[in-house]
Amino acid sequence: MTTTTTAAPRYGDFSNMAKHYHKLAPSYAMSVLRCLKSHVCDGQESFCVADVGAGTGTLALQLSDLGFTGYAVEPNDAMREQGQSWLRAEHGFRWLAGSAEMTLLTDASVDWICMGTAFHCVDPQRTLSEFDRVLRPGGFFTAIWNLCDDNLRHSIEERIEEIEPGLERAYRCALRVMDNVEGILLKSGQFGDCLQIESTIFEQQTRGQTMEGWNCNHDIVSQVSPARWQEILAVIEDMLPSESFTRRFRTRSWTVRKLSRN
Repeated sequence: MTTTTTAAPRYGDFSNMAKHYHKLAPSYAMSVLRCLKSHVCDGQESFCVADVGAGTGTLALQLSDLGFTGYAVEPNDAMREQGQSWLRAEHGFRWLAGSAEMTLLTDASVDWICMGTAFHCVDPQRTLSEFDRVLRPGGFFTAIWNLCDDNLRHSIEERIEEIEPGLERAYRCALRVMDNVEGILLKSGQFGDCLQIESTIFEQQTRGQTMEGWNCNHDIVSQVSPARWQEILAVIEDMLPSESFTRRFRTRSWTVRKLSRN
């Protein structure tokens, strides 16, 4: 099956990292997801959620653990296939080969759409129009990110910029979009009532685990030569502490509600 996305992938191709992605992607803060459940679900017995840009299913699995069922929408074939083998049907999610701009969901079919660390990779206007189409009246959309946010990460990013100035970094784009996401969501005129929730979580990592994550990078490798990429990896490895260390992640979410039509 071919992908249905209508645009070229931004920030490189995820296909080569698909087999490792679910092991490397950190979980979202459950405190944030529980708060969101209380906000959007309100005790409804029949409630359908769509995780759009689902990757290999990290967020969908956490939503399943909270009792949600619905759809996992992912345009990349390799990522979706890995997700289907990892997040099986018994978890309550059906996989679709759609994109944010073309989900393949039917009109007014879901109550809540989530995009986990993906909204910065899409066309916001087309995406919000598509979500307006597939959400039921009063439905919700949540743009949520879970990014490493500590001094080590900032130092590494600054060093990469020194080595290769002007790289199109997904990480930096995500930060820029988060700075403006409320305005983007409300400007559409299709959504209102923006709620922001965030939480900080900590995770122990070893040098090996951190380097495994960097070895699965998808944006830098699409912009530099293999030799240059190996040089960058060596610089990153030299910056890491010799022992295991604590990483800080921040889960940040913005949730808006579909406006009623007069």
